[in-house]
Amino acid sequence: MNEKQSRWTKEFKTEYSRLYMQRLYNDNRLEAQKIKNTNQAKHKYYIPDDVINKYGTNTSHIIKLKKLVSELPAGVFSDFLNDFESLNFELK
Repeated sequence: MNEKQSRWTKEFKTEYSRLYMQRLYNDNRLEAQKIKNTNQAKHKYYIPDDVINKYGTNTSHIIKLKKLVSELPAGVFSDFLNDFESLNFELK
């Protein structure tokens, strides 16, 4: 294979990959964003495989929740869990 053919093949593969990801994003934006955030979290944090298997694409949300809960004073999170069903917040 000469250089011209390999360049075309590389360009074709790049374009195919770009179009595939664009189609995936347009079909289901929320799921595509979850996949992206979870992959970024895998590179940023050490996450055990059982956690990834259990939560799947929601792993990044679990990490954010864990960080937020650890910043709360003692007892606040348990109070929140007790009141969770009754709390309703709406935009003004």
